Amino acid sequence: MKSATVIKMPCQLGLHARVAARFILFVKRFHSKVRIRKGSLEVNGKSILGLLLLGASWNSRLHIKAEGDDADSAIAQIELYFLTPEHCGDHVANLETR
Repeated sequence: MKSATVIKMPCQLGLHARVAARFILFVKRFHSKVRIRKGSLEVNGKSILGLLLLGASWNSRLHIKAEGDDADSAIAQIELYFLTPEHCGDHVANLETR
């Protein structure tokens, strides 16, 4: 089974190390392979180095696809994951700059 979506990076600080690490912990619960593409670069969605290589800044378009037995569920939950502001950690950055 395959499923896909396109999201805009909601995190004002982009897909930095803390956000990438949290995302990987979340996405590893799925059996499906998860691939994320920005521009012409496509990476393993369960690899921190791959995610950091994307250099995804705020409002970057990310094409996310999942392939496997739980692909539909994975995509639906990934979409919800990025709709939750707490997953960005932007509020932490705002506190650190005060």
